[in-house]
Formats: sequence, structure tokens, C-alpha cells
Amino acid sequence: MALRFEIHNDPDQLHADWDQMAKSNIFLSTPYLRVLAQSAPPNMQCRYISLWNDTALAGLALAQFLDVNDL
Repeated sequence: MALRFEIHNDPDQLHADWDQMAKSNIFLSTPYLRVLAQSAPPNMQCRYISLWNDTALAGLALAQFLDVNDL
């Protein structure tokens, strides 16, 4: 069993299975993440994290970074 993760900078880079895993949380759906990426304030960066167990998508995470020097 090989555990790994991938970090993406753009919601359009996400694996096709992302939405199936995120189906119970609209805030992790790719349509929402695309809107968030386009409407985020300039001091916010998002990272989209895929967690894998061998070749199977096993988990998802969204990380949001705010530059507080830019408030």
C-alpha cells in the first residue's frame, strides 16, 4: 500500500474522481472551487490536496492561505 498526496494550484487540475468524493460537501465541489478561485481576494491563495491510497483517491482537502500583510 502506497500512500501519497498531490497538491494542485488550480481546480481545473483536479482528478476526475474529485467530485465523486466531494459529493457530500458542496464547498469541495469543483464548480464551487472554480468560483472561489476566480473571486478570491488578491491576498488569498488556495491549494487543492488529493490524498491517494495506491491508485485510489482516498481523501480531499482545501488549504487557504491569507497574506495578512496585505489586509
